[in-house]
Amino acid sequence: MHKVLYSEATGFIGDLVIGEKGIEVKDIISGAWKGRSYQFMLKTPDGNAAFIKVFGNTEIKERDFKFKVDGSENTLKWDERFNDELVKAVPNFMKRTYINGDVKRVFLDDVEWANFLLEVLPTLNGKTLKVYRGDISFNPNENGNTYTEVGVSGLVVLSDEDKATKDNRYGFFGQNEIFFTKDAVDADVWKGSDLNTKYIIEDLQKKVVINGYCEVKNTSKTTREAIPEYLAPVTFIIDLTKIDFDNEAHLAKAKALCNMFKVKGKGVYSVGAKTCYINGKEEKVLTEEEIKELLGKEKLDLLEMFPEMKSELMGAAGIKSVGEKIQEIRIVRPHGKKPIATLVEAIDENMLDLWKIAVAKEKAATGMEAPKKEEKKVVEQVVSGEDFEDLFA
Repeated sequence: MHKVLYSEATGFIGDLVIGEKGIEVKDIISGAWKGRSYQFMLKTPDGNAAFIKVFGNTEIKERDFKFKVDGSENTLKWDERFNDELVKAVPNFMKRTYINGDVKRVFLDDVEWANFLLEVLPTLNGKTLKVYRGDISFNPNENGNTYTEVGVSGLVVLSDEDKATKDNRYGFFGQNEIFFTKDAVDADVWKGSDLNTKYIIEDLQKKVVINGYCEVKNTSKTTREAIPEYLAPVTFIIDLTKIDFDNEAHLAKAKALCNMFKVKGKGVYSVGAKTCYINGKEEKVLTEEEIKELLGKEKLDLLEMFPEMKSELMGAAGIKSVGEKIQEIRIVRPHGKKPIATLVEAIDENMLDLWKIAVAKEKAATGMEAPKKEEKKVVEQVVSGEDFEDLFA
């Protein structure tokens, strides 16, 4: 289809949380093929969480590893797969890496990698882990909603010294190439060439919604041959809740992010973005004073006499003391590899509906040809190194 920027995790950092039941392993059998999958959770102190998925075959099959170096074919024998000097020549995308202090293990076989992690993870419960080079997948359902999974191909156990650096702060960050049309954003967000700040503040509660798409591989056996890839609908958020709209510097950055998606012509456009993944994080925690104000005088009188009724009274009034749980993919800043929106001539607007056919459970004749694998040449542009993270993450 078309790809300039891969959707992937650039740094998922959180504390490993393993419950009393341990890590649940699910067996997968498809004909003669046997596989397994399991996941583990990383959590940040502010309540954000991410599930990291490990998936692969269950049987280790000895094989040679073929790769290219400077255009020349190379082969690494199975018995050489743990030879550090020889493995250095293997491209990084073929490697699975584990680092814990002075201990470094590099795996070329996915099954050995999955088995190793399953054994070592319980010993790391409560430790701060950094997952990197992970794939982010988007799986739409019939309603157009999406679910993200992060696969791990690199894991580092962070020391206290590591955690002190800004690059290793808590959070779940990735990068995405976002495909969209001119209708992806509420047109009222702009007022002429400026942002409609009153509308953004009062009507949108300072959150601008981007209805975009991300490229995914088709996993449906019934439609994969006709539609090998498609664009899955993904909702992105430009979170402006930390913005001081009276601050010119803040306002300029907010405008720059919104303008990434300001296009006029027909067709499908794409732009690159650094993104922040929010899952389960609490939007706001109510203070005791705020709870009392929401309950009202009559219920407060009851609460004084019967303190044990607090949760019951709050529930009846629809008050959530811990605030709302949120699940969002937020745009933090433009991506230097593709910061400017460009028209993608290889993708027609009709292709945006291919996902509906691809995820259909019943087998049906699509009558549609697979998208041609041609790419539009894009001139890469570089943006300035301004730090957007503190405002938008």
